[in-house]
Amino acid sequence: GEKTAVRIIGLTSILTVAFSVALHFVGLFGLIYLITASVLGAIMLALSVWLLTNPSRERAWTVFKYSSPYLTVVFIGMMIDSLII
Repeated sequence: GEKTAVRIIGLTSILTVAFSVALHFVGLFGLIYLITASVLGAIMLALSVWLLTNPSRERAWTVFKYSSPYLTVVFIGMMIDSLII
């Protein structure tokens, strides 16, 4: 149902941010990656909290639409960080 989908989208977004930032702390990427993942992750977390506190189909769609550009820019941050190191 819609409530379950909202919870799954919110939880998945939170886990995505947590694992993205964790990649820095296990030593895989440096400061550029951490800044990129943290700034974009903060936006993702804000959107997820917004969705979970006020669930609606439109908000779920907004969070979902943000996730693809988020991942794209985080991967670009990985590449830039790897090229510099």
